[in-house]
Amino acid sequence: MLINKFERHIWLTTSGSSQQKLVALSKDALLASAQAVNHHLQATSTDIWINPLPLFHVGGLAIQARGYLSGAAVDTFATKWSVRHFYEMLLAKKGTLTALVPAQVYDLVVNKLPAPKSLRAVIVGGGALQGSLYTQARELGWPLLPSYGLTECSSQVATASLHSLSTSQFPPLEILPHVQVKTNEKGCFCLSSPALLTAYASFKAEEWQLIYPVAEGWLVTEDVGTLHHNLLKLKGRKGDFIKIGGENVEVGRLEEILEGIKLEQGIHTDMVLGAIPDERLGYAIHLFSTTPLVQSVQTLYDQRVLPFERIRKVHILQAIPRSPLKKLLRGELIRLASQSY
Repeated sequence: MLINKFERHIWLTTSGSSQQKLVALSKDALLASAQAVNHHLQATSTDIWINPLPLFHVGGLAIQARGYLSGAAVDTFATKWSVRHFYEMLLAKKGTLTALVPAQVYDLVVNKLPAPKSLRAVIVGGGALQGSLYTQARELGWPLLPSYGLTECSSQVATASLHSLSTSQFPPLEILPHVQVKTNEKGCFCLSSPALLTAYASFKAEEWQLIYPVAEGWLVTEDVGTLHHNLLKLKGRKGDFIKIGGENVEVGRLEEILEGIKLEQGIHTDMVLGAIPDERLGYAIHLFSTTPLVQSVQTLYDQRVLPFERIRKVHILQAIPRSPLKKLLRGELIRLASQSY
């Protein structure tokens, strides 16, 4: 069996790349990451982690490893995500540290929940945190530390510093000491770290196929960005940069515009943009929503973008396709859009 070839390893799924695969992480890799993050957060045995992330995801598993090394208590929020139940647990347990994905931060903000006084840091990962959402969360007192990480590096690569909480400005991300980062000729991040994966596994032709992506100590990612000294700025994934009618478009910028409108309007329902392949234009922007009441949002959005970036089609869905961590499944959006033509 596949699992027998890798002692002291755990297999986790990842949907961050172009296709889903299993990632083999060693115990040593997970602990190397946990030690670096504990140092960055100045975590001690007096801390209380509240873990709302699933343990089959690296974000949730990494919290357990950090608690193991620091001696901190870890209380796991084991039920299906509920912003109210999570908030009540934070208050009851007097949590000092937690980790969230942007969708969970949005739930806290749209419900206008103030941060508990006991809480000193919230790592935000699993997707890009938009500036408008960061600002509103900070106004409610949430001590957010945006981060960049991936399953293949056992969690975080770069994270905002605790010192960044002294201002309200969106913070830069500091590369953690256990990781070396460089960019290749395409602008993609390349990582070297003791926290890197051992192998990928994908199931093809009725058998498991192993891939060893770390070459000469480096892993090439699909994430694009820039470096300045020990600071990292993520621009997006390779697939986030598209052309519409020959014009270059950064999808992340459009998503930030929509996110700002949703916050302005106090929208609780799920609503996202999708870059959908289009025979004539190359790509077209579609809006996916769980409510048909989208006209005001579409009007505001179209007023704030260039003509070729406007929404060309609206899809009403029962649910937006997301992973258990609320990460948007873009491939599924494309499939759903193709079915509606």
